[in-house]
Amino acid sequence: MHSSNKMKLKILLSALLIIITVNVSTASISLSNSTENNNTSFTKAISKEYSNAYACNQRFSGSPWCLPDDFDPEVEPWKYRDTENATSLPWQYQFKFDILDLKEINDIAQTITIMMYLRIRWHEPRIVIDETSSDWNQPYPGISHSPQLLQYLWYPDLEIYEFERFGSKSILKEMSDIQIFKDKSIRYNARVDTKISCQMNFDSYPMDAHHCPFRIGSYYGTDDTVTCTSEYEYFEDRQRSLQYDIKIEPLPEKYRKWNIRKTHRFDTCGFNILINRMRTQIVFQVYLTSAMFVIVSWVSFIIRPEVVPGRIGLLVTIFLVLVNIFNGVKTDAPVSHSLNAVDLYLVVCIGHVFLVLAEYAIVLFLEAKKSPCDRSQKFTAPKQDQLKRFRGCSKESRINNGLDRLSLIIFPFCFMLFNFIYLCNYF
Repeated sequence: MHSSNKMKLKILLSALLIIITVNVSTASISLSNSTENNNTSFTKAISKEYSNAYACNQRFSGSPWCLPDDFDPEVEPWKYRDTENATSLPWQYQFKFDILDLKEINDIAQTITIMMYLRIRWHEPRIVIDETSSDWNQPYPGISHSPQLLQYLWYPDLEIYEFERFGSKSILKEMSDIQIFKDKSIRYNARVDTKISCQMNFDSYPMDAHHCPFRIGSYYGTDDTVTCTSEYEYFEDRQRSLQYDIKIEPLPEKYRKWNIRKTHRFDTCGFNILINRMRTQIVFQVYLTSAMFVIVSWVSFIIRPEVVPGRIGLLVTIFLVLVNIFNGVKTDAPVSHSLNAVDLYLVVCIGHVFLVLAEYAIVLFLEAKKSPCDRSQKFTAPKQDQLKRFRGCSKESRINNGLDRLSLIIFPFCFMLFNFIYLCNYF
């Protein structure tokens, strides 16, 4: 009996615990939904209040312009056929780029990061303007507004070609604004950092130069519907020191159109970035150093063949140093399809020293075959035999010395000829 009561008590407590848990969960969900609904209602109220401030039913109440009651920000302005000038196609976007700095040129990733002010202006004929308002008489043209206004307006669909990353800058709030002009045009201004991809060819490294176009245009509006114009200003005095000499030039005509499947053609605008690698540093670090080592290797031609440790030590040391320079350059150099210009130069320098070493190996081989020069028999043989051996030794010595003298002419001539051809092709 006691055990049965104990079991009933456990069941009762379990049921009571389940009821409490369900009630708490239901209350929590209700509170969460209520809070969410309140937040949504509050956001919608704020949004509606913000939008109504520029609606024409509040006609010019504190604003020199307003939006008509039937304004739809999802519909392009040229589709409103009953609006004055609305059907005038193609529609035009006006871009203005104030290029402050090229922050980074990444050879490995083949990207360029640009710091600039981006401005785009377009016509919006549906805006109603109060031309008598004194707000249009301010020193700066256009009425500035927060970028939040953009959600109530129609704005262009844009694409940056070869796009990698785009971001507007902000401190306490976003560094951008919307301007409304008296001629019914809208301009968006923003301080942005954008990263674009650039197809670079490093076969001529470090004498390489690259064209990197920055292009922007409509995402789905073909050139029958949307065209664009652009202008730019480059603040060279603000440009940080990079390993390139940088020039900004107008966008070439071949980059003004973007074709897809030969059926869709888009109008693009922007500017062209021309970058030429600075060569002074690598000329002194690699070219001049390697050439000096090659020249030093010619000293071995005037060292007597009998001085084997000195001559071998000189050539092997120079050979290893050039190989080390080549490895260091390959580590820092960007990827190319084949041997780039500096690789080719270093390979020729290494091969040149190797041939000098091979020439000395031939000299040693010829020295080893000189049996009449066995000095151990020089004083034991008769005088007549000694004279024969001396003449034979002198003849073979002249042959070997003649090979060194000939090499002292041929090797410098070949190296100078190579440098002349190399300079004509790459510099």
